[in-house]
This record gives sequence, structure tokens and C-alpha cells, in this order.
Amino acid sequence: MKIESQAASDATLTFTAAELRILNNAMNEALEALAADADEFSTRMGASVGEVEALLVAVNAVVRHLN
Repeated sequence: MKIESQAASDATLTFTAAELRILNNAMNEALEALAADADEFSTRMGASVGEVEALLVAVNAVVRHLN
């Protein structure tokens, strides 16, 4: 991962294909393991099930276009 820019409320990062796959798989596993209990999920992840699902969809779309 390379940090391109960083501010108080956002950052621009560059990930390798392998790093994106790791993030994709980690979010998928977290959803499978914890999503049944939304409160536990949000406590552990710091985000709601819906927020992580939306991020997973976006990351998965990128991963599908990588070699």
C-alpha cells in the first residue's frame, strides 16, 4: 500500500492487486462471521453491516478487473 495523500478526514491510497484481494476477502469473512448480529458487527468493525457491504461491492468490482 502506498499513501498518496492524507488529510484529517480522508486519504488517497494505492493498493496492489494482492492487497485489494486481502481486503476483499477480509470484509467477506467478517460479514459471513458477524453480520447476523448487527450490534456485534458494528462494535468489532467500527462500521455498519450496510457500510461494509457497500465497500465490499466497490472493492470487489475493482478486484474483478485486475489480473
